[in-house]
Amino acid sequence: MPARSSVVADPTLDALLSDYEANLAPVWDHRADGIFARWRGETGDFAAIAAALPSPLGAIVDLGVGYARTWPIYAHARRAVGVDVSTRMITLARANLPSDASMELVVASMESLPFSDGTFDVALAVRTLNHVPSASLAGALREVRRIARIFVAVEAREVRVDPRLEFPHDYPSALADAGFRVRERVSLEDADLYVAE
Repeated sequence: MPARSSVVADPTLDALLSDYEANLAPVWDHRADGIFARWRGETGDFAAIAAALPSPLGAIVDLGVGYARTWPIYAHARRAVGVDVSTRMITLARANLPSDASMELVVASMESLPFSDGTFDVALAVRTLNHVPSASLAGALREVRRIARIFVAVEAREVRVDPRLEFPHDYPSALADAGFRVRERVSLEDADLYVAE
């Protein structure tokens, strides 16, 4: 796993962070290439995530898909959709996927997902919810509950990179408030994996 880094001076990011919620997409568009370069090869949580997914795997949506690094975990799914608020992340995902990959990529916010109720068997969020501001978390989780039967989330227990972009949440309570029941919680190296229905 890459080492933690300190916050680096970035005047553009500083300006965007003056209103993070209003600038969510531009913040992640701005950070996309650096994230891709830094985390591209990281697969530390993949085995635990794969073990948490049902088999056979029907329709899955990867929320906060980023550059699609988790795609190998669910490449065998009947249908795979990746969602990210950042247009730049979606562009990197398209470039990073194998040419024969069958994955739909959608630019959308977790608070307003463009899918019908119950569209997916599973929603997956890997280190995504910790970037959702506290005021937006309940709405985002209600949307996840609306579109998916099972939710698998991997979330860091502490700020890993930049405290201006990472928000501590009480995930078990937040999931329960959204109507989920946490079926399983697995402690990973620096994160917790939740399986909720």
